[in-house]
Amino acid sequence: KIIIKGEINEGSICELFDMQGRKVLERQLTGGELNTVDVPAGLHGIMVVHVTDGLQVTTAKIVLH
Repeated sequence: KIIIKGEINEGSICELFDMQGRKVLERQLTGGELNTVDVPAGLHGIMVVHVTDGLQVTTAKIVLH
């Protein structure tokens, strides 16, 4: 699971990309302080997470085991 902490608006989007730039996952988030995104089983390695909230984009690298 990916846990997203921080205030975001309803309709924000979480995207997950592999290191080759391929989109692996896209989920719409609910408004509030905490969102949880389920990751498909078998997905592992270094990934890039983009959270888009209106005009604000937050990017982070994560490692999935």
